[in-house]
Amino acid sequence: MPALTAELAAEGANDYAMVFEFGWVPDPLLVAALSSGYTNSFFGATSPEVPIAISCTSFPKDFTLFDGKDVCGFTNRDLLAQVQQATNRPRIIYGDWGSTKPRSYGHARQPKNRIDYPTATEWILARDKDDDVSFQVAAQRILDSGYWVGNLGIWGEQLIAGTAAGQAFAIDTMPKMYSARINIHLHRQAFYDHLPPPEALDEESSDDDF
Repeated sequence: MPALTAELAAEGANDYAMVFEFGWVPDPLLVAALSSGYTNSFFGATSPEVPIAISCTSFPKDFTLFDGKDVCGFTNRDLLAQVQQATNRPRIIYGDWGSTKPRSYGHARQPKNRIDYPTATEWILARDKDDDVSFQVAAQRILDSGYWVGNLGIWGEQLIAGTAAGQAFAIDTMPKMYSARINIHLHRQAFYDHLPPPEALDEESSDDDF
């Protein structure tokens, strides 16, 4: 890596990006020092225009201890801030796994029903430790959690609200729940700290579009 970056710097190249991918970690802050060290040692001579993305996930691997309604924080944004401060690089890019985790190829047990709701820096998890709660009950716990926004204007949030209301085409499988969670998480991180109003997400359409 040092030889490669030195060669690129000598050529004056800046039309590339680097990604540090750490996969699953217990806490993203555990890779802050490593990310900063790599950035300073590998990219000291490179143009500040070269973006460096840092990606990892701490999304839970095991849900057996979660019960009722629990809050699980993630520190990817704090990781980014620490690396920016330690390296003084202007283009440190946020990355994560979209609220997923690296695939496990073992023989996992069928997961119990739950509803996950992402905030900007937490996941709100509604499930039962001992019993298999219904998706409708779990969704209602999310709505009553104090973290629910309800006006993001995206289908993932609407799907959770519809589940709590008992709508027929709402969440009734775990893959549907995963899709709703990922949709909300990606929206929140893409517009981090600057969430658009729902009307800004509407797109004009006409019969000619179909």
